[in-house]
Amino acid sequence: MLTKEMTLQEIYEVVLKKEIPVAFPEDNFGVDYWKKSVESFSMRRKFIEKLGFVKISKRWTTPLGKYLRGYRVLEVMSGNGALSKALKDEGVNITATDNSSWNESSWFRNSWATVEKLDAVEAVKKYGIRSDYIICSWPPYEDQIAYRVLIEMRKVNPDCKMIYIGEGNGGCTADDSFHEAIEMVNDVLFDNAVAGFQQWEGVHDHPMLVK
Repeated sequence: MLTKEMTLQEIYEVVLKKEIPVAFPEDNFGVDYWKKSVESFSMRRKFIEKLGFVKISKRWTTPLGKYLRGYRVLEVMSGNGALSKALKDEGVNITATDNSSWNESSWFRNSWATVEKLDAVEAVKKYGIRSDYIICSWPPYEDQIAYRVLIEMRKVNPDCKMIYIGEGNGGCTADDSFHEAIEMVNDVLFDNAVAGFQQWEGVHDHPMLVK
C-alpha cells in the first residue's frame, strides 16, 4: 500500500507507471535542510516532466473529486492531463484541453488522459456555457492568458467558478491583471476539500476558488 512515507524516488516510480500517488512526503528537512532541499528541487524537475508543476496526489484529489462529483468541469492548459486523470478516477465529469504549444512533440505520447487540442480561451468559448467549474493551474507568469480565460468565463457563463492553482499576487503564475480581477469565493466545503494540498519546497502555490 502506498503511504506518504514513501521517498520522492519511490513516488516517481509510481508516476512513471502513470499512477496517481497517495501522497508526497512532508518536507521536514530538519538538520539536513540544505542537502534534502537540493534533492527535492532536483526531483521536482523530474516530476514536472511527467506530472506537471503541481504535486498531484490522492491526498487532495480524492476529496476534491468528491466535491466536484455531479458537476461539469473544464480544465484549460491541462498539459498532459495528469490532473484531469486524477479527478476522472474520482468520478468527475471533466474535459481536458491544451493547445500543446508547451511541448508539441510529446503531447500525445506522454498524455495521462484524452486532451483536446484547444486554446484556453477557445475552450471556454466551446465548453464554458455548460461548465460549472473551470480548472486553471499554473498559468504562465506575466502572461494575460489566465486573465483572458477569466473574462471569457464571466462572459459566457456568469455562474461558472474557477479553481485556480498557482501562486498569489507577486508570485510566479499569471499576471497582475488576473490577480487584480479575481473575486474570492468563500466555500468551506472547497477549503476542506483542498486542505491536503502539498507544495514543493520554496513554492507557494495553492488552490483557490474564484469567479
